[in-house]
Amino acid sequence: MSRLVQSSVLLLAMVLASGCGPTAARITPVEGVVKLNGKPAANLLVQFHHMTADGKTVSASGVSDASGKFVLKSGDREGAAEGNNKVTLVDNNLATEDEPGPGMKKLPPNRISQEYMSVSTTPLEVIVEAGKKEYEINIPARR
Repeated sequence: MSRLVQSSVLLLAMVLASGCGPTAARITPVEGVVKLNGKPAANLLVQFHHMTADGKTVSASGVSDASGKFVLKSGDREGAAEGNNKVTLVDNNLATEDEPGPGMKKLPPNRISQEYMSVSTTPLEVIVEAGKKEYEINIPARR
């Protein structure tokens, strides 16, 4: 192998090792409370969506319990990506009910406005910081 090719291979290996390749988002523990009109909201799917520098989305999600508390997981890791995250919410009360048939109860109205369900329309943003674990999300109920 010529000295020029060896030097080029070595330079390329050093560049890739120094972090110029794809970057992984740092995941930090995230939990919190989601509220509708200031009251804890149960059974909401809470999702944080972080866009990395290389254009990939890292998502984390969790479901709120009866006290509105949620804990996020990103893949098999507990937490969400550090930095700016768009927040989406989905009302699981609708997703878990069967369509009403004869003699069945009618589905409850959706508690979440449509704008909060999509990354492209949600006005909710949270900056996830290392060392800060608790976050509160408060939105108005659907009118």
